[in-house]
Amino acid sequence: WYIEKGLVDIVCDDPKTLKLKFEPSNRSSEPDGYYTRPKDNRCVVCGNEEDLRRKNVVPSEYRKYFDESLKNHHSHDVLLLCLSCHTRSNRFDQDLRDQLVIECNAPLADGKNNKLREIPELRALRSAARAIYFAGKTIPEPRRTELLKIISDTLGTPIDDITISFLENIINIEWAVESEHYVPHGQKVVKHYLSLGGVEDLERRWRQHFLNTMSPKYLPDLWSVNFIRD
Repeated sequence: WYIEKGLVDIVCDDPKTLKLKFEPSNRSSEPDGYYTRPKDNRCVVCGNEEDLRRKNVVPSEYRKYFDESLKNHHSHDVLLLCLSCHTRSNRFDQDLRDQLVIECNAPLADGKNNKLREIPELRALRSAARAIYFAGKTIPEPRRTELLKIISDTLGTPIDDITISFLENIINIEWAVESEHYVPHGQKVVKHYLSLGGVEDLERRWRQHFLNTMSPKYLPDLWSVNFIRD
């Protein structure tokens, strides 16, 4: 069929040897052939073959901000770890993450750098609604009246119209919105490395961190800290 379609050259008749005139679509473009090498189904750290998990050596919180070409060819940095090693590795990762916080001025989301901005009025509204809805019969009348007034003043609804069915619509109301000033830690770190020339150094740093902290004994052939794609 290949000969009939003119897709090959005949190199030798005996034995029949053919040479393709095109590059197969499923052939790896990597010069070192890493992606075509067979991978053992075991923990790359200790060799355990049970309860395996995929480990993103370069955490996804950073890689998701890479260029598409780097995001789409990342299997080099996905390794198999057993549950115990995976848990231990994640703990070590926090150490490097904390270093990047300082070096890149990229704080993690917490009380001072939260991606959500609280709206106090909505939080008070939800709290009042839940108190009446779930414990209305046990709340002293003066306190119940106070809670109803909070709901009435916030929504502009007469107190007489605040029924149980009305409360059902607000007991789970969101009281926070995403802050327009929030920039995720991973995005800031990637932006910092791009300003220095590229994210390749960030990739290498995470790979070296994995080697230093976990001392893997069973890495796939050709896995490298300095791995570079075409």
